[in-house]
Amino acid sequence: MGQCWKRLRRRRTPHVPELAISAGAYGRRDGAVFAATSRAPITAVLIIFELTGDYRIILPLMFAIVLATALSGAVTPTPSTR
Repeated sequence: MGQCWKRLRRRRTPHVPELAISAGAYGRRDGAVFAATSRAPITAVLIIFELTGDYRIILPLMFAIVLATALSGAVTPTPSTR
């Protein structure tokens, strides 16, 4: 998936130089998407932390997950159980 985005970006903007993006940046993005779609934010934090093993991304990861979960809840509220 990452290579697809990289190739697409390279075709659209060939004049922009390549940026060195860390695995933690991708982990934050993927963790936020997983938490928003599954509505399981704590699980997303644990899974992404286990995948990256980087202590420095915990707070930014948690912030991104809270934002994504809140946005997901605002856009698609859970159905009421009657």
